[in-house]
Amino acid sequence: HRDLHSFPTRRSSDLLAETSRLLLVNLYPFIPETAPKGIAQLGISWNANDLGAQEQWGWLKPSTIISKPFALYPRLDVSPK
Repeated sequence: HRDLHSFPTRRSSDLLAETSRLLLVNLYPFIPETAPKGIAQLGISWNANDLGAQEQWGWLKPSTIISKPFALYPRLDVSPK
C-alpha cells in the first residue's frame, strides 16, 4: 500500500491530479457519464470493469501532461430574465 509520503519528490500539481483521478474513479457509480470524461482529461485510459485496480494510488506518472480542461458540468445561468 502506497501513501502520500512515498512520493516525496512529486509536485503538488501531480498530487492534485492523482487525487482528482481517485475521486473520479470512486464517484463513477454516481456519475457514470461524467467520470470517464474527467479521467480522459488526465490522459489515462479508463476501464469501468476494473475499478478495483484503478482505486490504487500512483497511476499517474510524475509530470503527466494533462489535456486542455473543459467543464464537466456547464454553468447554469440563474440570472433573472
